[in-house]
Amino acid sequence: AIHPENANTPVRRVCYAAQLILTGDIDAEEDRLPMLRRIEDLSQVFTDPDSRASLAEATEAVIQNNHYRCLKALRNLLPREDRLLAVQAS
Repeated sequence: AIHPENANTPVRRVCYAAQLILTGDIDAEEDRLPMLRRIEDLSQVFTDPDSRASLAEATEAVIQNNHYRCLKALRNLLPREDRLLAVQAS
């Protein structure tokens, strides 16, 4: 699980939002469009085929109201995000 203080990167924030939906802290119906927008924002950065596949799966999962699958797909992006942020920091 991602704790609130660790939701400090774009992917982690979207994962955290998916977690909040799963726990019932955020209404899935109310957050559907914002969640799809967050995933779309990530697609502007993660353009490689593997990332695109994960983002497409996350999008489809949100549409099908399967936020566990969405979270699982988004978590695939965490190592890539870590590498991108490490390169930018150096």
